[in-house]
Amino acid sequence: MSTVGKVLIGLLILPVAGWVYLAAKVAEWNRAWGKQQQQVAKNIETTREQSVQTAAAIDQLKKQIDLVLRQKDDAVTGLRSLLSTLLRNEGSLKETVDRYTLQLASVQQAVDAARRRVETNTQDLAQTNRDLADARTELERLKQENAQTREYLATLRQNFQQLLAENRQLVERATAAATASPTSTSRPGRVAR
Repeated sequence: MSTVGKVLIGLLILPVAGWVYLAAKVAEWNRAWGKQQQQVAKNIETTREQSVQTAAAIDQLKKQIDLVLRQKDDAVTGLRSLLSTLLRNEGSLKETVDRYTLQLASVQQAVDAARRRVETNTQDLAQTNRDLADARTELERLKQENAQTREYLATLRQNFQQLLAENRQLVERATAAATASPTSTSRPGRVAR
């Protein structure tokens, strides 16, 4: 074989080997690509299932959000109603507190006046008790003085009774002596009656 033939064969074998190598690589890539396509198809199917589930979950969440929003709106309406009721009640309570405050001030004044009356009555009672004690002391003194006076009166009566009895005896003696002696007991210059 000639050199040209050898060169040609060398030139043909190298590209054929390159083509064989490239064909093997392409076949390998096609298998890998097929596997990847199957994997991607599986992923797409899984993603579709997940998207359906996610859409169902999103619908469920939307329903829950709508329910929560309705509940929130109902709660806000209830709270506004409660707030307006509380504000009305607050006004009523303020009026009641003001009225009770005035009543408390009035009662406090009455209590202060009563305390002053009690204090005055206590002072009057103390003065009355002192006056009563003084009067009792005076009564005891007067009782003692009365007892002494009665005792003195009894002594005077007794003395008077003795003196009266003595005078009667003297009168009886004088009468008896006068009837016994005819002489007159009248004084000169006086006429006996």
